[in-house]
Amino acid sequence: MACPTRKWAPPSPDFTTSRLTTLDETPPSDSRLHRLTRPLVVRFLRETARGPLVEALPGEPGRRSFPSRVAAGLLRSTGRCVGRFLSAERKVAIQEALINRYRIPVNWQPRAALEETFERCLARLVAAEGESPGDYLEFGVYQGNSMVCMHRALEKLGLDTVRLFGFDSFAGLPESADLDGIWSPGQFRSDVEFTRHLMTEAGVDWSRTHLIEGFFDQVLRPSTASELGIERAAVIMIDCDLYTSTLEALDFCAPLIEKRCIVLFDDWESTDAHHGEKRAFTEFLARHPDLEARDLDPYHGRARVVELSST
Repeated sequence: MACPTRKWAPPSPDFTTSRLTTLDETPPSDSRLHRLTRPLVVRFLRETARGPLVEALPGEPGRRSFPSRVAAGLLRSTGRCVGRFLSAERKVAIQEALINRYRIPVNWQPRAALEETFERCLARLVAAEGESPGDYLEFGVYQGNSMVCMHRALEKLGLDTVRLFGFDSFAGLPESADLDGIWSPGQFRSDVEFTRHLMTEAGVDWSRTHLIEGFFDQVLRPSTASELGIERAAVIMIDCDLYTSTLEALDFCAPLIEKRCIVLFDDWESTDAHHGEKRAFTEFLARHPDLEARDLDPYHGRARVVELSST
């Protein structure tokens, strides 16, 4: 069920996003600022993003060329400044265009804080359970940022037996995204070839890292864990935003939670208690009264980190 290795290649000139507005299109609500800056941004992207931003140095897959780093840095700095004046809809449209049209990575989580949190979680589990605490399961891979952070944390701690499994449709959020009120079907799309390219560039070891492509209602079957050889979950990352997707992920993980495991919710504060990850986790705990939840320090203000232990 692991995704086969496919060599990533830059998109063809006619590559376009599937449904969201791209930088080449002007919605009726466009601001004067965007009309002024759009031609410059588009030209910059076309001249730099197709090649240097995704090219690594020969023989050194973990390092980018100097032009690549400079271009990426300029783009991030410009984006932070201009982003203050853009609507949420416009930001999503630009981010989707950067990812799916121009192949520029967009990192959502604070990487240093997340990596440090992973290290603390793993050290806590090892102290309680030994050197083989289980596997890492992630639901909502997107561009692989969280999986890269976990991979680095495992390397720092010398935990080379822990495997990483990432589940994602790579086609964006499912049709049920409308039910939570703040998401849209197809949002957060990043094709699997590009995600694999970014993770390979970051030095991920594919001998123990696996991406499983498909919507959760199709791939999170009872037989999936046995097919993948997953017997125990150590750390679980829930970054699938939606109530239905989160509940499907938690139900899949339930048989894999033994004495203890740690669950990270990346969008805990994005919705109220009647939607999203909050509602799903509340219902999950009600179904499993034998599990006790204890809060740990989060890695950003919208996240929640919980240690689950069997009573």
